[in-house]
Amino acid sequence: MRRTTIVLQVLWASICFGSYGMSVWIYTLFQMVHLQNIYYNALVFNLANLPANIISLWLMDRVGRRNMLLMSAFAAAIALLVCSYFSSFAMPSTTGVIVSASIYQGFTTIAWNAIDTISSEHFPTSVRSSGMGLCSASGRVSAMMAQIVNASIVNYPSLLLMISSISLLITGLAPFFLPRTDMANESLSDTIITDDEERTTFSADEDDDHDDDDVVSDVEEGSVHCEMTSLV
Repeated sequence: MRRTTIVLQVLWASICFGSYGMSVWIYTLFQMVHLQNIYYNALVFNLANLPANIISLWLMDRVGRRNMLLMSAFAAAIALLVCSYFSSFAMPSTTGVIVSASIYQGFTTIAWNAIDTISSEHFPTSVRSSGMGLCSASGRVSAMMAQIVNASIVNYPSLLLMISSISLLITGLAPFFLPRTDMANESLSDTIITDDEERTTFSADEDDDHDDDDVVSDVEEGSVHCEMTSLV
């Protein structure tokens, strides 16, 4: 349980740094690259949430939570790098900036849906509310730190976007350090299972397997004995 909690804190801290940190400063970046109508571009940016929610609803159980988080976080990171590339020109490409920023917004929404599901499924029912509250607190602290960092480098848009991109890459890799694999279509735990209980359960499963093998062997021996008797 300790390992699960630590990994989930890293997961929430990295996604909050890369998403909340950018969502506050993205409109400042739009102004810095001289977008003509910032309100229209802000509308396009936020409209990306709609198809993203539909896609995540459709794919959540099909591809699995961890795979969906990996793909969406990496895609969002790449979109930020592309946005950084377009904003680095002396005359930034406004179309490239708004399209890549919207793609980033969509994929971070998918990543958030996957993270919420992963977090709630990995905490047992008895501590789920406390665990989710701890994750949320870690995320808020990280989001506040992101504001401080981004404010200090806001005059360097490419650097700001690259740092947020690195944070999202961490988000995509963190779930692979969770002790349990993807929990799609699996029952949730109601209580905390200690290491001793896990070993006991594993030993019991092995004993059941051995018992099943013994039964199969007895049945096979009985069948062979009956065949030999019939031949005699």
